[in-house]
Amino acid sequence: MTNWFKKMWAWIKDKWSKTRKWFKALFWVSAVSAASLTGAPLLEQEPITIDRATIQAKFQDATAFKDKYVMEGSSLKRNLIKNAELTRRGEVKDKIEVRLGNETDDKFTPSIEFKRWEETQFRLIPPADASKDNKKSLSFVGDKVVYETPKRKYEMYEVPATVDDEGGFKYVWYLNEPPITNKIEFGIESSGLDFLYQPPLNEEYPDSIYCLPTECDTDNDGELDSFRPENVVGSYAVYHQTKGGMNDINGKDYKTGKAFHIFRPRICDADNNCIWGELFIDANAGIYRITIDQKFLDTATYPVRNE
Repeated sequence: MTNWFKKMWAWIKDKWSKTRKWFKALFWVSAVSAASLTGAPLLEQEPITIDRATIQAKFQDATAFKDKYVMEGSSLKRNLIKNAELTRRGEVKDKIEVRLGNETDDKFTPSIEFKRWEETQFRLIPPADASKDNKKSLSFVGDKVVYETPKRKYEMYEVPATVDDEGGFKYVWYLNEPPITNKIEFGIESSGLDFLYQPPLNEEYPDSIYCLPTECDTDNDGELDSFRPENVVGSYAVYHQTKGGMNDINGKDYKTGKAFHIFRPRICDADNNCIWGELFIDANAGIYRITIDQKFLDTATYPVRNE
């Protein structure tokens, strides 16, 4: 019995020794595999964080911005006063608040937000894949906020009002390489707003005299007929959901209730070959989509931008 036990014990030790060596080998391979995924090669590709301190330092050196914007968190905010008179509550009758970036984030993201009458809100959020790019940079170039990744670039800046144009804000994005799909999607957040698609007038009112998006005189009376310009056809007029054509009891100035306008996107390549993009907005689903002709993208000289 004793000899049998010794032989059995020797056999068990031999098997355990071989099994333990195999176990060690398996663990070592796993460790190497994990190191290849999470070790030094990836650490070199970690995102360059645009932290709050970096943004503040850049902002302090950007003299063109300090008189117009204030920093709140990692965002830049500006108030555009449309009617400086005060309501009975002491509020400005009509003000548009513009915010670049997200106030609650620790780092800057190239989003843009508009609030009007302190009652309505719209925020455009860049595609998620852009935020996953490894190298990011933020700079103040002239009057522009410029955010760049290897794949995309965003420019945000104010367009001053002129005699013929009330001005506004430009949000220009660049595709540095051909996209995976010809549908470029942004996320949106909104409250208190209706987004109204603008077709050609002759489609919206087929029984009236309206032109396609060009100048014409269909009734030959010597005067140009009404028409929607090319950048308005396929655009969205954005209105207050419940107020317009009136001032409330406290004196807010709503006029027609129009908050702002999102024009039809014009897509251009580096050689300034341009086409119109197709804009689709579904505020309830949080979709802001621009469809670009695939043939244009296939033959374009990059970067491609919207205007």
